[in-house]
Formats: sequence, structure tokens, C-alpha cells
Amino acid sequence: MKILLLSTIYPRSLNEFLPTFMHDLASQLVKDGAEIHCIAPHDANTKNHEFMEGVEVSRFNYFYPKKLQKLCYGAGIPANMEKIFLAKIQMPFFILSLFFKSVIYVRKYDIIHCLWPIPGIVGVILKYLTGKPLILTLQGYGINNAKVTGIQGMLMKWVLTNCNYIITVNKTMIEKVQLYGVPHENLVFIPNGVDAKKFKLKKVKKNGYKLLSIGAFVPKKGQIFLIEAMAEVVKKYPQTVLTLVGDGPLRFELTEKAKSLGLQDNIYFPGTILHDKIPLLFEESDLFVLSSLAEGMPLVLIEAMACGLPQVATSVDGIPDIALDGETSILVPPKDPQSLSNAIIKLLDDDELIRKYGEKSRERVLNGFTWSDISSETMNVYQKALKD
Repeated sequence: MKILLLSTIYPRSLNEFLPTFMHDLASQLVKDGAEIHCIAPHDANTKNHEFMEGVEVSRFNYFYPKKLQKLCYGAGIPANMEKIFLAKIQMPFFILSLFFKSVIYVRKYDIIHCLWPIPGIVGVILKYLTGKPLILTLQGYGINNAKVTGIQGMLMKWVLTNCNYIITVNKTMIEKVQLYGVPHENLVFIPNGVDAKKFKLKKVKKNGYKLLSIGAFVPKKGQIFLIEAMAEVVKKYPQTVLTLVGDGPLRFELTEKAKSLGLQDNIYFPGTILHDKIPLLFEESDLFVLSSLAEGMPLVLIEAMACGLPQVATSVDGIPDIALDGETSILVPPKDPQSLSNAIIKLLDDDELIRKYGEKSRERVLNGFTWSDISSETMNVYQKALKD
């Protein structure tokens, strides 16, 4: 089975901070017998063409001079378009460039699989040109805040209703997609996964009072509320240290907020971390915290669970699909520092609860959330699309 994968990003190396879920799935599909060719945008220090763990990757430029390409990578398309003028005007060039790069290869493949709605625009055109089945995966961006009416709504409906199948990484998105008139039988819930061999059960039961949170420093990740919650946590446990891994446009605001609350000795900002170092961070931590305001299916949460870390997380979008309140995690409302601090303190108060939630977390991930599981479910969708 030959798959042409269209994406707005793809890991520039096998060891970077950028989320790698698209490559993790693609490389597992290759192991399971598929041929995968991904078309993705070029970025600084990336090759125009390469093979990454069996996945063929072709990259394209969408603006010249190349050093002025600002739409993709970094903080992501939404944040880039909000903050960078050049990114705002580059979207039409991106779509045209993706089309011209993809049309060269598409006839060699059995299925077109697009990640996110923007490549879906190109995918629909290619479907009508070639008759190939079209699969679209929605990760959250592009659908969570999309309008149902107006020009944006019409374009989104055109993309969604022309797909053979739509994969959503959380169950909440299924209801959102149906607002555009997509039949329920064309929708499939398949979450993100984890490499359970790389992210192993942590050996150290308790390292002290070490908290960990990982994510881009953008508004939707809600780190500002976690910093406010830490002001309450340290009143009871002054030795508590929170490691906030990441970078982005809010870095200055977050570091200044920590200083203003007198938390400079309790909150550590190491910047971005190479992906192969993430398991060590989980090993050294006692508790994982995710304060997001919106999510698709957060890969970092699944990785934390695979390592046996209990979690405090917000009950938004796809988080409750993986983190079970009262079994593996404590879920709290978004934008609520008091609830965050109460939940953190509750776990720090109880070593047995930390142990119990950690064991249950690992058990849950191994039961349906490995990349082998996700690849098998995705292959089933491909087979159904070819039979239709």
C-alpha cells in the first residue's frame, strides 16, 4: 500500500523538540508494510529529499528568498500568523507550492493522506484530478476554532465533505466536524500514540517535589495559570521545583511572571530539549502538569503516562480521552490556578496516590495507545477507503 502524506510540518531531524507524532506514525506504518512519502515545507538546515527511518520525505520552498519563510515551524502556523507579518501573506504561496510539489508524485500512490485542513485543500484538488481516496487527520488546529459560516466555513465544509474518511485524535472533534455536514460513518477516532520501549516505567519512586510541564510557550498552553498555581503550592511545599520545558513568544512574559511572584528559585526554564532527553526528564520528575486551554491529543501527556507519571491536567478537548480523572490523573477546569494548585498539593500529600496513578497510567497507555496500535487502526481506514 502506497501513501502520499501531505503536511504543514515534518520533523527536521529525529531528535528535536518539535512534536514528532506524524513521523512516529509514518515510520510505524512503514514497519507494518506501507510505503510512505511525505511532502512537507522546507526549513533552514533541512534536506530537499531524504529518507528518515524508511519514510521518504520531500520538502518544498514556498517563499523567496528562502530565509524569509516564516509560516511553518517555530511556534506553529496560528502563532506565526498572529505575530509575524510575512507569515500572514505566505499562506497562498504555501498552498500553491504544496500543490505543485504533490502533483508530481500523486499518481504513483494509492491514497492521499493529509494532516490538518490546510493540506486538505490540496488533497481535495488532487482527489478530483486523480480519483485517489482522500484521508484527512485532524489534530486540533484548524478545527477547534474554525467558523461554520462565512467564507472560512464554506472552505472548511468543502474540504471536510470531500474526504473519504476523517480521522480525529479526540472524540470532541467528531461533534465539531459533524456541524459541517459530514456523515458519522465517515468519521474515525484514532488517538496519538507512544513508543512504549523508549518511554519506560520510571524506576525512581520519589525524587522529592519535582514537577514537569512541556509545551510551546503560546497562549493555548496556559502556562501562565500554572505559574500562578505554583505560588500557592510553594506555601505548603517551599522545596517544590517546576521545570517548564519549551520556548515561544510568551517566554519573556512567563519568566517575568515567575519573578513577580518570587518564584525564580522554584521555576526552571531550560528552553527546548532534544527529544531523546525527554524520557530522562520524566524519570527525574514526580508529577506531570498540563495546563492547556485547548488540545488535540497531547503526545507529551501520553509519553508522561507511559513513564508512569501521575498527571494534573485540564479537562479540555482530547485530554479526558486519555487521562482518566480519579484513576490516572486529576483533571481540573482550564484557566483555574486554584484548582491546579489544589490538585498538585493533593498528589504531593499522598505518595501512595502518586504510585497508584503512575501504575494505572502506564497500564492504560499499553492498552491501545502504542504506535503499533495506532498504525493498525490507520491501516484499517486505508483498506476501507480502497474498497469503497
